[in-house]
Amino acid sequence: MFEALKKCIEEKERSIFVHSLGYKKIEKGLQTLKAFLKVDTLYEWIKTGRFDFRYSAEEFVLAAAKECGFSEKIFVQEIEKAKARQIEISKLHTAYIFIDTNFKRTTQPIHVLVFSQGLRMIQLDKEDFYDLSKDERLSQVAELVTTHYKTSEGKLVVWGNIHYYNFHDIDGRVYVFDTAGKLIKKDADVSESVATLKI
Repeated sequence: MFEALKKCIEEKERSIFVHSLGYKKIEKGLQTLKAFLKVDTLYEWIKTGRFDFRYSAEEFVLAAAKECGFSEKIFVQEIEKAKARQIEISKLHTAYIFIDTNFKRTTQPIHVLVFSQGLRMIQLDKEDFYDLSKDERLSQVAELVTTHYKTSEGKLVVWGNIHYYNFHDIDGRVYVFDTAGKLIKKDADVSESVATLKI
């Protein structure tokens, strides 16, 4: 239905269409319309939380659907599904890979460690993982691990040689991979030091 709505809008003269939606400032309506047509799914649009002082993201969809002759009830249901998905994803744990080098501090300045802390993390988008099964997530991480190890030549500046990759999944569990991308520990209890600087 979302694609059908976009197609309907694209077939109309845009200035006339936004005027029919009640926009007094046509340019404002055109900006919202342009942003709407750029997204691929209703979920993406709802997630923007857009509000242009005429419509919220949800209200814009319903107004546009009505203008195109679609059932408002169908789009209300689709919007509720998108909002439910957004809530579910927000409850998930942050997904990331911690690169373990068994680092032990000797003479390294603390500020250098703090500013290079990001080198030990591979941030993952939990939304990308939401629709994947556990096996699919682990397979994707295995590929990321092998690629990273190859491109980094097995070393991290400041931190040293890479020994393991600790994958923190969206369900809160931790999986340890070796440098060849092989899963060696499930539901692992890992200790990861983080460099911090207090002012």
